[in-house]
Amino acid sequence: MDEYPQEYQQQTTPPQADPRPLLPKAVTGMVLGICSLVNGSTPLSGLVLAIIGLVKSREALEIEDEYPAYYKGREMAIAGKITSTVGLIVGIFYFIFYAFYFFIILYPFLDLGWEWLDYLILDSEI
Repeated sequence: MDEYPQEYQQQTTPPQADPRPLLPKAVTGMVLGICSLVNGSTPLSGLVLAIIGLVKSREALEIEDEYPAYYKGREMAIAGKITSTVGLIVGIFYFIFYAFYFFIILYPFLDLGWEWLDYLILDSEI
């Protein structure tokens, strides 16, 4: 006679791992999305990584929609899409911030010989 009830006894067979292959480009999209978040303060690299991450994540989701029972890893593609979108927003914010900083704050202190920019910013009535 068993000491414990049947529902508390351990199963004799361990759970099996999912044999389906991982969704192509899902890991790439997620890694590029995370890298775009890390490099968000450098606008050019953050924007490029975010755009490539969005494209790869979208491609992975399209493959998964075409073959839903064959691949696993849809969650990774969705996470890549979300992190790439947030990285794109952060990169755009920093791009606007740096452009504002250069043209509004730093420009009067630089003598770069950009007379044509004086007409655009200072003398718009000419």
